[in-house]
Amino acid sequence: MVNALGIRGVNKTLVALFALLFLFLALMAGVFIHMADQRNEQTTLLSLAADQQLLFQRLARTAAAAAEGEMPEFAQLTQLRAEIRRFSRSAQAR
Repeated sequence: MVNALGIRGVNKTLVALFALLFLFLALMAGVFIHMADQRNEQTTLLSLAADQQLLFQRLARTAAAAAEGEMPEFAQLTQLRAEIRRFSRSAQAR
């Protein structure tokens, strides 16, 4: 029996193997896309954690200075509290 391409006896097993090959290639591409999305999300979370750490370090330094009685630091504490609230809201929105 000759098929449309002039090749004799195309084996059904061979056709099934090529179909599986393309299926697995498509699945592999999907896995790579998913991994890239996860990497981007992790990068965003690490950036947020670093920003939060810097913010709380500033808060700790300012609170220590305010505890020593430095008056300008009290105003900065109020500003930092507002900044922490904004940061928390923006982090929750992500």
